[in-house]
Amino acid sequence: MPPERRFAIVLHDVAPVTLPPLRRFVADLEARLGGLPCSWLVVPYYHRQQHIAASPALRHCLDTRLGAGDELWLHGYTHLDEGPPAAGLAEWWWRRHYTAGEGEFLALDQREASRRLARGLATFAALGWSPAGFVAPAWLLGAPARAALAAGPLPHTALRTRLLDLAHARELPTFGLTFSVRSALRRGVSHLWLRRLRARLLQAPRVRLEVHPADLDYPSVRAFWLQTIAALCQTHRPVRKRALWQAPA
Repeated sequence: MPPERRFAIVLHDVAPVTLPPLRRFVADLEARLGGLPCSWLVVPYYHRQQHIAASPALRHCLDTRLGAGDELWLHGYTHLDEGPPAAGLAEWWWRRHYTAGEGEFLALDQREASRRLARGLATFAALGWSPAGFVAPAWLLGAPARAALAAGPLPHTALRTRLLDLAHARELPTFGLTFSVRSALRRGVSHLWLRRLRARLLQAPRVRLEVHPADLDYPSVRAFWLQTIAALCQTHRPVRKRALWQAPA
């Protein structure tokens, strides 16, 4: 395979409640394709339900995956938009409907963003984990939150179509795929659109497959991910997300 072509499997919203489908998906990948590196986006206190520090099953799973060569990213703190009230109907629609109220770092001020980043980092440190970077829920990073991130120890982040190194003002375009599964209409449109993109996908130098736990509730979406990963293994090298930076420009 051409060494410059790389792809990363990115598992979103990792938390005690979402772990079972993600773990089954990874086991299925291993059974079909052997061990592939994965990047796990971990939410310390997902939807303010069980904290990851109180879940031995999650801790054991992720310790095992780290030992196998995977990487962990901090993915917000609660994955809930708890910022100030929206200023107007358009902002309300974007924050409450389009993002389903999960764009946690979209409307935070810098102080609160810094506080949540610090709490997330403290959680990782207490568990003996070193995050590879930070990804805001729904890839939505407001300007104050971006400033907080740039001032901290995790300057590597990701938006929908690129990776950012805020400490060095660098960015790297990437070809990313993600499903929208919140309704039958969204799933149908996603299927049509992503299948049309497949030819471009196989030619792209850097690819991110952004898999969410909700995807795995639908057999057709799960099958799409498995088929796409198998196809990419023929044309691209599977890597952890941070390793996408190593591909030549």
